[in-house]
Amino acid sequence: MTYRNIGFLFFQYLDYRLQRMVIILEKRVIHLEDENKFIIKNEDVNMGYLGYELEDKVIYINTTYVDPKFRNGFLGKKLVDECVEYARKNNLKIVPRCSFVVRLFEKGKRYNDIKK
Repeated sequence: MTYRNIGFLFFQYLDYRLQRMVIILEKRVIHLEDENKFIIKNEDVNMGYLGYELEDKVIYINTTYVDPKFRNGFLGKKLVDECVEYARKNNLKIVPRCSFVVRLFEKGKRYNDIKK
């Protein structure tokens, strides 16, 4: 393999990473209340979701999922933060059932006010 080939492969990799970053940066979270779900998407690309149940002013977060192509971009945390913001605005509490959310809630104190 020549230096030229290595350089070409390196720039292809950089181009791929930049495209991925643009997709991640242009994301938006949509709350589908009738489906008890927050989704994160970029235009037509569904990147992940957070599913929950609402019962007696308590949100039970059952699942979070981020497409493997978009992992390590803090999208799961973004979904949780949107759900937390919704809970705070509506005076709700949250019970994390999903292992990812359980770990997030255990890590710091920023969720203590809404944790049940």
